[in-house]
Amino acid sequence: MRWRIGNCVFDSLTRQIISTAEIPLGRPEASVLEILIKHFDERRTDAQLAKEAWETATSPDSLYKSIQNLRQAFGGEREAFIASRPYRLVVKPERIEDDDLVITRQEMEYEKPSYELPQAIIEGGARKQPTQDHELSRCMILTRSQLDDVIGTVEERVQSAKEEIWISGNDNMFVAKALSPSLAAALEAGRKVKLLGVDPDCPAAAMLSIIDPRFSRDPFKGEVDFVSATARRWKDKYDNFEYKLLALLPAVGYFITDPELETKTVKIELYTSQPWEPLASRPHLVIPENLPEWRDYFIQQFKNYWNLSKTPW
Repeated sequence: MRWRIGNCVFDSLTRQIISTAEIPLGRPEASVLEILIKHFDERRTDAQLAKEAWETATSPDSLYKSIQNLRQAFGGEREAFIASRPYRLVVKPERIEDDDLVITRQEMEYEKPSYELPQAIIEGGARKQPTQDHELSRCMILTRSQLDDVIGTVEERVQSAKEEIWISGNDNMFVAKALSPSLAAALEAGRKVKLLGVDPDCPAAAMLSIIDPRFSRDPFKGEVDFVSATARRWKDKYDNFEYKLLALLPAVGYFITDPELETKTVKIELYTSQPWEPLASRPHLVIPENLPEWRDYFIQQFKNYWNLSKTPW
């Protein structure tokens, strides 16, 4: 879900504030902002915010730090977006419907390329038509904000799956929270779902915060525990759901639907390190139909990760 707050956009699915860049938020900051949006017409005390945003007890310093981080994400002006004690949003949030267009600086400067196969290639200074043995094919490399326009939102991709849905991520909080209704509906409809995350107790998990500061060790473990509890409830209810944790640091995240069908979707997210410049996004690769061997390659890579992982219970 997206909300327009002044000249910024908050994307609760990706936990980002979008203005002239895509600014990632930690889980506490995103939770605080969601509460302030929900209770826009009210004021929230320190105790109320802490109780609602954290599932376990937290210190006043943690809440204050989250408020500071949010203000910085909104541009750094102390009272421009969030009024203090009791807290409230100064600017009324407006929900953005799915068909609204959200334009960031990167999107305005981005000239959408043609994804058609090239009609000719340059060889030896002369223009030559491609042959069977010498043909160029292209995959799509997109930012997170461009992805929905090209292959549909995550919810739409889940709904369009006919047989299977494979998802992998670091903590998978977006699956347990924002995607939960869509995934539960797919499970009810008989779709097979595989969800793969990173084991927070493995040595590799400590490296996550080096690549992405959002994933400091203690909050990351709490997020994975929350996802694992949600996954356990799904497993108890649905025989067609599987969940595993990987004891190594993955280089990529996967979103694959219907790997055995011609209508399959294969989307890869490269886990690059921050800062993400100049595009303020990780690269997302969509592998098209005209690259069947690469589609099969990445499907096999998901299987490799899956075979290396273990069920946490």
